[in-house]
Formats: sequence, structure tokens, C-alpha cells
Amino acid sequence: KQWYQRRVRGPFFFFLTLSMLHFPSLLLIKRTISISDRTLLARNPLSNLPLFLSNKPWSQILLLRQHYHHSTNNLSMADFAEEIKGNLLKVKQSIAHEVETKNLKVEPRLVAVSKTKPVEAIRIAYDCGQRHFGENYIQELQSKAVELSGLHDIQWHFIGHLQSNKAKLLASTPNLYIMETIDSEKIATAVNKVWEGVAGEPLRVMVQINTSGEGSKSGVEPHEAVPLALHVVKNCPRLKLVGLMTIGRPNAPPDQPDFRTLLECRKEVCSSLGLSESDIELSMGMSSDYLHAIEYGSTNVRVGSL
Repeated sequence: KQWYQRRVRGPFFFFLTLSMLHFPSLLLIKRTISISDRTLLARNPLSNLPLFLSNKPWSQILLLRQHYHHSTNNLSMADFAEEIKGNLLKVKQSIAHEVETKNLKVEPRLVAVSKTKPVEAIRIAYDCGQRHFGENYIQELQSKAVELSGLHDIQWHFIGHLQSNKAKLLASTPNLYIMETIDSEKIATAVNKVWEGVAGEPLRVMVQINTSGEGSKSGVEPHEAVPLALHVVKNCPRLKLVGLMTIGRPNAPPDQPDFRTLLECRKEVCSSLGLSESDIELSMGMSSDYLHAIEYGSTNVRVGSL
């Protein structure tokens, strides 16, 4: 009890009181509260507040205030909605322009990356016609999907690294459209196992390829794409392989070697599986390079900011 009063309660309420006057000081809470107990250390994926605090009504208020402070300069909700609507329109127009000027046959799907964004922002984007949303963290995805389960045609993409012991969370995620990040046979097997308990169609999946060779990124090496794809097709009946995914390196050279590598991986996978290249999607391109990715044939771009 003395440890809790000294290490948690005192510093927390001091900074909580201070934060009501100046929000950026909330950032100090994470550094000040030093908790070794697993239960106390667990955090709400939406607010990044400790779980034993996140059920307080003001936690959601502070979450919204955080978003306004950093992204909208304390705009009204109406202005906030207009900003989201405007950003979506800009991205969709730029995609359409790229498709038209390059005379491309397919307009890629836009996945709005909503990680760390409040559900209110997702609702606004949904009301503007956006349906596909991407999340990097499984707990955050599951929580948001449950809260927004009333939006029956919303489509969730899991685009982050998944630990096999958390695969079961996928099975309880409403409106999960696809998992884009199968990066090992172990993960494929684990996801297939949990999806056996889900009624309906197999789960769409993509194999993630680490085309840049960066150690900080997940994904199999290009030469491992075919073996992993074969494993999914032959040994995972509750999964449906629909594409390949990669994260391009930042500041890539003009010839876009990562996108070219993914194109080659698709050729090899399709040849091995006896498929047409049109049967396998390419998820490549993010906020900084999605127009280049479209030029190279991406069918699925993941954009979170302008």
C-alpha cells in the first residue's frame, strides 16, 4: 500500500490535475508512473492509459482532446469532420488521377490507417463513404471493431505483426476483412486454427514479404515467399491466400526496388500455384509512396496521413 501511494497515486493525481490545465503534461504520466505489476502495467490500446484508469469517463474526453491538440488545433467537431472529409477527398482524387494518367486497368482499394485514432474519427470517415480501415495492433483493432460493430459493412484490415498467442483475438473481431501480415508458417497455422471456430468463409490473408531486407520490419525474405504461400494453400484450409504485402523502405530510389521485388514474388508464387497474376493482389504503398506503388501495380494502398 505504501509503495502504491508513493509510486502511483501521488504522482498520477499530481499530473492529472496539472493536465486539466495543460494537456501536453499528460505525456509525463507515462514516464512518471513506474509500475512493475503486469495488471497495473497493461494499457488501454485506445487511450494508452493504464487499464485500471481507462474506464473513467474522462479518459475518452482526454483522448479526443489529445487528437484535437495534435491534429486539429482545437477545432470544433464540425471543423474536425470537414478536415477528415477533405483529406479523404484529396487522397481519392490523387488515386483516381494516377489511375487515369497512367491508363491503369484497376483502381486500387484505399485502406485508411486508423491506428491511434479515436473511434469518432473513424465514424466520420465512414460517413464520408470510407469502408476499409487498417489497424496495426490487435488489441486496438479488436476493441474498435467491437465498438463499431453496428457499422455492418465496415471492413477491417489487420496490418501489423501478430504474435501467435494473440491469434485468438482475430476470431472475436467483428467485420474482419483480411489479415495482410502472415509472416511465418507458425502464424499461418495459429490463425488457421483459431479460424476453425468461426463460421462462414475462410479468412482472407496476404503473405508479408520483407522486400527491403530491413531488420526492423516483419515479413519473410523474397525467396521464402513461395514456400509460405504453399503452406497457406495446402495446410491452412480456413485461410484464403489473396495477395502479397510489403512495406517499402523510406526514401526509396526512383526505380522502387521494393515494389519491383514484390512484383517478382507474385510471378513466382503464381507460377508455383498455377494461378493468374490477377488472382493475387499486391498491398504496397503507404502515405509517403502510395502514388509510386499504384504506378507499379498496387491493388491495395494503406494511407494514414497526408
